[in-house]
Amino acid sequence: MTRGISVAGWICALILLSVTPGSAWGLAPEEVFSKVRDSVVVLKVLNARGEQIRSGSGVLISQGRVATNCHVMEGNIGLWACRGKHCVTAAISEEDGGRDICILTAGGIGGNPATIAGSAGVKAGDPVFAVGAPGGRQPSLSVGAVTRLRGGSPPFFIQSTAAVSRGSSGGGLFDAEGRLLGLTTIQMEGGQSMSFAMTAWAEGERKSSGQAAVGGSAYIGWLTRYIELEKAGDAKKLLDWCEKWVKNDPDSAFAWHGLGGAYGRLNRHEEAIAAYRRALSVDPDYVEASIGLGNACSALNRFDEAITAYRGALGKNPEYAEVWFNLGNACVRLNRFEEAIKAYRESLRINPENAMAWNNLGFSYGNLQRHGEAVEAFQKHLLLKPDAGAWENLVIAYVRAGDREAALDALRRLQRLYPDRAAKLLERMPTR
Repeated sequence: MTRGISVAGWICALILLSVTPGSAWGLAPEEVFSKVRDSVVVLKVLNARGEQIRSGSGVLISQGRVATNCHVMEGNIGLWACRGKHCVTAAISEEDGGRDICILTAGGIGGNPATIAGSAGVKAGDPVFAVGAPGGRQPSLSVGAVTRLRGGSPPFFIQSTAAVSRGSSGGGLFDAEGRLLGLTTIQMEGGQSMSFAMTAWAEGERKSSGQAAVGGSAYIGWLTRYIELEKAGDAKKLLDWCEKWVKNDPDSAFAWHGLGGAYGRLNRHEEAIAAYRRALSVDPDYVEASIGLGNACSALNRFDEAITAYRGALGKNPEYAEVWFNLGNACVRLNRFEEAIKAYRESLRINPENAMAWNNLGFSYGNLQRHGEAVEAFQKHLLLKPDAGAWENLVIAYVRAGDREAALDALRRLQRLYPDRAAKLLERMPTR
């Protein structure tokens, strides 16, 4: 029987709270494991004869309450939650199959509940620690890093390199301070090890999907195949799969977003725009769909629409350096250089190592006759990427700033490093 769960209640208030993220590297891996291992429990799924048919993992979120993936619970007639040899009867009290999150009651299980962090502020490169109980054994640790955030705002999944062994589904993904980010869900095979964690749905107005637990498993199956095809780079098969997915689940914003991405890979940008708009009609807060919409509009030179889409994404998550960069590029294409400068500055605030953002910032300053600031931007570009183009831009910026000596010095360096490019630059530059 499906039990509705108020995301504004337990999930929103516990698993999915947002807090200020900690430092990139806080505790050592063994310290994280020592801190969190007592919050991870073994779940044993029983059939009608009382025989174990499956094991999984769960995370204690308060005394006697365990969070896990709904798909771990499928087909259960009986359920145990175990810590070592100590097992207690457990039961599903609340579930949200569409998001594959179930809350169990397990009175007397004991242990120390996890400290909740949520996914707010999580970004690519952050260290993460997956702790689960593979094969029904004692908790074990896997160390990795965030590689991507997927779906919605907050993101539906955190993609990471922390390996998740069979039987670890429903375990915890923790940050460098040992705080719970989400529940480990999928492990992809081959190449880079990738795991996915169900993340915070921190907005109180979000409601339960009302789907039974089987919905979570079905969703995971669609998503797993999608990621396999995406990773393989087979755009045609990816498109076929996403078309089937949206037909099967027309209310899945993630499926429509995936369809938009598949169309984009095939340069079918009009259809991509329609798919992204459909994703946003299902979930107006889906940040990645807004980003995809902006990219598709940019590909068709519809820059006003792209700017609107990018600003929509940034209104929900202003810490996307790449989106600020794309916004700046769209503004440049419309000669809106003041807006471009603001966008590039925001991008560089978040990621000061983006050489092209410094280059494009310098170009924008130059178009507003702010040549001194253009010089500074091109110097930053040169430090990060000392190629011929960077030297050329710096020479031109010095000339326009009226700094003859600096221009000559930069030109001499260009001549030594890239004599052909220097000769072509001299041909283009006006003589006095």
